[in-house]
Amino acid sequence: MTYERRQRSTLAAVELLRTDEVCRRYGFKARTVLAWVEAGKLPAIKTPGGQWRYPARELDDAIRARREQLEREDQKRGTP
Repeated sequence: MTYERRQRSTLAAVELLRTDEVCRRYGFKARTVLAWVEAGKLPAIKTPGGQWRYPARELDDAIRARREQLEREDQKRGTP
């Protein structure tokens, strides 16, 4: 099995979300999601058709880490 075929079969097993699904799941606006992708803050895969797809598990981890970081920053500032 070639590397490319293995990579495709691995990606097929990963749950990929569309931008609108990410927005519904987390309550973000599409512009925010796309800006974060462009800034490298969210994991994303661009399809050959130019659409963005987001690996659900990696996205959950990235958002959880970002929220924890914001909470720590708030605690340092003394914000409830």
